[in-house]
Amino acid sequence: MKLLFPKIACFCIAILMYCTSKTTAVNASSISFKLTVERGAFHNDTFVLSAGKLVFYPEKETNYSETKYATTSETRLDTAVTLKFIAHIEQKGFWELKKQHHTNGSCASGLVVTLENNGKRKRVICEDFDRDCPELLKYIEQKIVEMEGNNLKRVYLPG
Repeated sequence: MKLLFPKIACFCIAILMYCTSKTTAVNASSISFKLTVERGAFHNDTFVLSAGKLVFYPEKETNYSETKYATTSETRLDTAVTLKFIAHIEQKGFWELKKQHHTNGSCASGLVVTLENNGKRKRVICEDFDRDCPELLKYIEQKIVEMEGNNLKRVYLPG
């Protein structure tokens, strides 16, 4: 009887570990969200963040002096990092933002951010990211550029 207990305990622990790892794998594979950041003016490019990756799509016809602005890229990211970022922007009030932010200026560089998560979808449009755009959207653009890793900050601006 003394020898049987340790064997049963080890067997139970092994089954518990197996079941826990299977549940975690299923949950990670079922994560589905998409954050799209579209920049206007002379960039007209798009970043698409989903669980585990960030893809940069440049404007189709560009004449930039730096090729990084004209080259599609895909960056692999830790899913936990992307989920934390999405949770953070939701907590900071993304779902409460107005859908449209107008500007009085004529030389503007737009920013459009679309979030799809848990069956919800919202698109927020800023006519000018620099002047009449909520700080949260500016933050989202900044963090997306950081996550992408090629330092694709706005350098081509109107005016």
